[in-house]
Amino acid sequence: MSFQRIFEMVKRQGMPLVITDGQGKDPLIVLPLDMYEALADGQALGAPPSTQEGEKEPVIIPVKEKPSPAESDLLADLSIEERFYIESLEEDKNS
Repeated sequence: MSFQRIFEMVKRQGMPLVITDGQGKDPLIVLPLDMYEALADGQALGAPPSTQEGEKEPVIIPVKEKPSPAESDLLADLSIEERFYIESLEEDKNS
């Protein structure tokens, strides 16, 4: 594969191409000039667009659901046999 074909493919695809060396030498990365300029300017690839002034990003807080007190009281009043289905290990083999 010629370098010209590699350059054309990278330009067409619009994404970086990593070329590795089987002898363990450092890999090469071929990327479109626009991407290189963005990296040189300090912009990260695939970074979400920054928010405008005055616009706040949403705050996401994970919520862990706890059983309600009524459910906890119900479970506490039940015996182990009532909480779980218990089946005998010895079954009638003649059935």
